[in-house]
Amino acid sequence: MSSMDISGLAFFVIGPFCLLALYFSEFSYKMQNSEGASTALWYIILLSTVGTSLALVAFNILVKKTTAIFASSVTYLIPIVAIFWGFVDGELITWNHFVSIGIILGGIHLVNKG
Repeated sequence: MSSMDISGLAFFVIGPFCLLALYFSEFSYKMQNSEGASTALWYIILLSTVGTSLALVAFNILVKKTTAIFASSVTYLIPIVAIFWGFVDGELITWNHFVSIGIILGGIHLVNKG
């Protein structure tokens, strides 16, 4: 299967579950009663279509051109990039963040071990 087909299938499978969760949430109430909710929704749509979809297609291309273990090594960088962007954004970074990163990286190590 092509990378685009794999990505489309993944979103097609998860879509109904997301719509079901949206139905049981306070989504319609928030959209009608919260100021700026429609603007926030458009940003979420933009982030999900451009950011997540393109990243998933790029990841599937990477898996196809290399090995799955090499491609999954990207997950080691995600917590580091998240801390970097939090620091750049001026967020308060505490020891809890670094402990959490340790847990995430430890879990990734256990999954990829062997």
